[in-house]
Amino acid sequence: MKRITLFLLILMLTMIIAGCGDDEVDLGPDADSGAIPDLVGTYIVSGTDYLGNDYGGHLTIAAGANPGEYEFQWILIESVQTGFGVLDGNQLQVQWKSLDTSTEPYFGTVTYTVTAKGALYGSRTVDGQDGFGKESAYPNQ
Repeated sequence: MKRITLFLLILMLTMIIAGCGDDEVDLGPDADSGAIPDLVGTYIVSGTDYLGNDYGGHLTIAAGANPGEYEFQWILIESVQTGFGVLDGNQLQVQWKSLDTSTEPYFGTVTYTVTAKGALYGSRTVDGQDGFGKESAYPNQ
């Protein structure tokens, strides 16, 4: 439990420090479908959920079993989520679920556009809820 608390504290401090810079991050132009950058790695995430609440966190993308398939893990301020995505051109369609053990899991979809700089941006939905949120993920170099 102490490791998780320490990790979350470090994550929040990193997000606070990262947020102290420019308000706008240059995502770059959308990637050409024939020139998608390597997506495997870690990302800093920021978004607004379908209720209008801001959130942030960390995303790890790993290669899936086949080319163009990816596994996802988000560690967000109040949630841990996993997902599976498939790349089609410069669009990445991801099905996700929450791993919160205290309530029933949430499920949803994220549709990202991949940029030439390897950043991701798009919309996020929660199954059974009206509306959508917006999410961006920036490579954590």
